[in-house]
Amino acid sequence: MYRYAAGFLVSATFAVTPLSVLANPLVVVPAGLNPGDQYRLAFVTTTPSLSYSSDIDDYNDLVTTVANSVSELVALGTTWKVIGSTDAVDARDNTGTNPFSSPGVPIYNTAGELVALSNSDLWDGSIVHAIDFYESAGTSGNTVVWTGTRADGTASEGFDVLRPSGALGSTSLNPIIAPTVFTMTGSAGSINSSWIHSALNSHDQPLDLYGMSGILTVVPEPSALVLACLAGAGLAVSSLRRRRQCKR
Repeated sequence: MYRYAAGFLVSATFAVTPLSVLANPLVVVPAGLNPGDQYRLAFVTTTPSLSYSSDIDDYNDLVTTVANSVSELVALGTTWKVIGSTDAVDARDNTGTNPFSSPGVPIYNTAGELVALSNSDLWDGSIVHAIDFYESAGTSGNTVVWTGTRADGTASEGFDVLRPSGALGSTSLNPIIAPTVFTMTGSAGSINSSWIHSALNSHDQPLDLYGMSGILTVVPEPSALVLACLAGAGLAVSSLRRRRQCKR
């Protein structure tokens, strides 16, 4: 059995929708990892969001709040970021998974399934297993999620001159002629590029988000021998104190 260690938690202020009954067990340390191995976790939020905001931290805060509703994820002591892009911040930079910056580590969903082996594997147009489990590992199926992102992890491209971007929080250049703004979505049940870049939806719809942890490191639990020694030392100290009290 292993424990896990990572960075710190970020504060957040969003309310979280109560979780429904979940069929799959939450896996915070995927099978096959050894002490010292590093990895990340990714999930779909049970709390939906609109895509009006152009501030990436609004989405990061929501993802963090959702993760913090699960005690096992809180115990990881990591940061949580949205796998999403605004015009100013690409998803691969927001999550620290830019393959041009670092090779990265394996990424798993909350059911313990491998999503991608590395940063480049995450953004090469397909993934190994879908990110189709919620923060507590209940399956999300083919739910639609806001991403604002292309298959390579950068902000979604424009699709006409009036609405130049499909990124989160994008606004129309001409709100009179084109009052509806569209944001790129992904399909949580997909493993091809549509997991992150599937279709444009009106940004006033409440949809879920993808969340990703910081880098986690597997560390070993104390061995049975160490625990026995600590227990013995405690008993010895307790016995010594009792003898001293009897002599007084």
